[in-house]
Amino acid sequence: MRLVQVHVYSAKKTELDLYMKRTLISLTLGLLCASCSPRHETMMEGPYSPTWELLSQYGQNFFDRNVDMMNRYNPDLVYYDDTSMPLWPVSDAGLRAVVHLYNKSVAENAGANQAVVFAKILTDDQKNALVWDVEKGVPDTIQEKPWQTCTCLGAWHYDRSIYERDRYKSVRTVVHMLIDIVSKNGNMLLSVPQRGDGSIDEKERKILEEIAAWMVVNSEGIYGTRPWKIFGEGPVAEGSTLREEPVGSVMLAGHDTLLAFERTAEGLVVTLPGEAVPAGGDTPDNISLQLKIS
Repeated sequence: MRLVQVHVYSAKKTELDLYMKRTLISLTLGLLCASCSPRHETMMEGPYSPTWELLSQYGQNFFDRNVDMMNRYNPDLVYYDDTSMPLWPVSDAGLRAVVHLYNKSVAENAGANQAVVFAKILTDDQKNALVWDVEKGVPDTIQEKPWQTCTCLGAWHYDRSIYERDRYKSVRTVVHMLIDIVSKNGNMLLSVPQRGDGSIDEKERKILEEIAAWMVVNSEGIYGTRPWKIFGEGPVAEGSTLREEPVGSVMLAGHDTLLAFERTAEGLVVTLPGEAVPAGGDTPDNISLQLKIS
């Protein structure tokens, strides 16, 4: 699977780049005014006063670079670090780039679009065409449409002080986040900050190895699943019936033996084997248990 992340800026500090960095927000605010018109092109003073010609050039440059990336690398996923579409509503360059990606995927996959595009702060209508991304956050309810949380082990960019102070997210934190996200019909995009040479440090590697070990045992409850009628436990689940059908058997993921259980007025009471919950450490069972009920 190929993922491309797109940020709306350029490392090359041309006059056009500097102009966009200083005026895009002002232009957007101006266009939202009730009296907006092309006359807002003179709303800033100085050598970088916006002109629609420059804006058009920037939008076309952005569109051309996106299409070139899509044609060269055939990404499965494109993540726009932006609200709605890049440059919208000032320019339709981002929208046209997404249309190109979808049409390209349809043409290459027998009429079925296989490409996915993520963006932030979407309206309900926009969620019909894009996947909603929630940066370092999680909705408080199950979502009808698939969505995504993007988060990171430490900071978005490598920070040596986080390494030295042991401030990375623990494997337990990451797994518990993943479970909550999946239970609400979401996907987690986890960023692992890299050092300047492209490598990750040994603490990050250990966390990833422990996540992988947990997934070996519990992936059946993550991949290809759909949210249940309710999510979570405690107050959010009070008064709800998790399963109306009779319970035939209960097993613990990663174990072959059937577990003893009793269905009471309070709920399903399961007796776990003593060895199922180790005293400590980040073993898969100690991070989070998964019960298979049938």
